[in-house]
Amino acid sequence: MQGDVNHRLGFTTTKLETRLDLSYFIDKAWTTRVFSHPPSEYFRHPSVPNTLEGYLESDAPIVSIHVTELENCACIGIAFTHCVLDAFGMGQFIHALSDELHGRPWDIPPFSETSVLQGVLDDLDAASPRKELVDTTSQGLPGGVLAESLNKAHIEEQLAYENRYRNFETKLVYISAETLDKLVRITKEEVTRLTSGSSFVSTSDVISAWTLKATYSHETDNNDLHLNLIVSARKVLSDRYPALLDYPLNAIGPVPLPKVTKQALISKSLAEIALWHRQGLLPFLNDSSWIQDTDTYFKSNPDPISNGVRPREYGEEPLYFTNQIVAHHA
Repeated sequence: MQGDVNHRLGFTTTKLETRLDLSYFIDKAWTTRVFSHPPSEYFRHPSVPNTLEGYLESDAPIVSIHVTELENCACIGIAFTHCVLDAFGMGQFIHALSDELHGRPWDIPPFSETSVLQGVLDDLDAASPRKELVDTTSQGLPGGVLAESLNKAHIEEQLAYENRYRNFETKLVYISAETLDKLVRITKEEVTRLTSGSSFVSTSDVISAWTLKATYSHETDNNDLHLNLIVSARKVLSDRYPALLDYPLNAIGPVPLPKVTKQALISKSLAEIALWHRQGLLPFLNDSSWIQDTDTYFKSNPDPISNGVRPREYGEEPLYFTNQIVAHHA
């Protein structure tokens, strides 16, 4: 069954005679567990495009909701083109959908016929033009979002490499709320002890620290890690441009953390990694030059093509991830 509302919102449903293992949610004995990602077709109808070109050629809905009814549960997936929304915008959509389904009032985000973000970028460029990208990563300063970093970390090519040569798999990690709360509390207490109370780390810093340590702790090589956080530009610029706080479209960019070798990262405690993560992020929260750099790069490289993927054998490994979700591991 399929329908849509003016080609903006699509609905599809499927019914399958199969079951999902939900023990990691139901059995309270599980505190942590790694499990395989459920099949993508449970959450995404085959008619939904996988590329921007597919959206343009098929006139597909901007947002598609797919429900798969299984014997013991229902899977609900929401698909959209990243050219329209980022995770923040999708969060707004999900909250609005939940409020509508539960009969709660909800506010429509402010609408503008012009791009709010583009107006901000034009204003920033007028005040402080940036003609070229500047590499200041080694000094730990903003402005280190490089064409070289973005180009050679081409996600599709690295995923293809990992899948072919290292049996890449997509897995999910379940951590119970009690376990996560304890992890965050103990790590924050250790940071307070290490810095005599002079430094702070957020829950996101702790989750990122755990993710990085878990990702690399089983590996024995000492490759250089080029770690890049995917950060929202909204709060960085909201003091000067408050309209950005509710901006639902793409407003994200990568910021590089200080380069580190794999074994140096593994040898650190969770508290030390969380502190390193926070200290590496702080300069970018107080400087908008990385936002202009990202805009400059994509304006000059609308379809960036890697000219030299850096696999593990070359001794360098790029990683792009958000504060709470690993977006890419190669």
